[in-house]
Amino acid sequence: MKIKITSELPVASEVRPRIGGTYEVVGQQPNGNRTMYFIMVGSAQVGVFPNECEKLPEEEAGGDE
Repeated sequence: MKIKITSELPVASEVRPRIGGTYEVVGQQPNGNRTMYFIMVGSAQVGVFPNECEKLPEEEAGGDE
């Protein structure tokens, strides 16, 4: 699954994903009543909440999952 970042994440600038950038989800974890998605930015794993991104449809994500 891929996600598109829609807002600036409150993380260090060197691991902050680019707004509008598309990233492969490498893991998921339930967090209360929502799921946190994990992506890789450089060599760091970064957590992204659903309100900070949008899930991309398979065809838009390249369909390579």
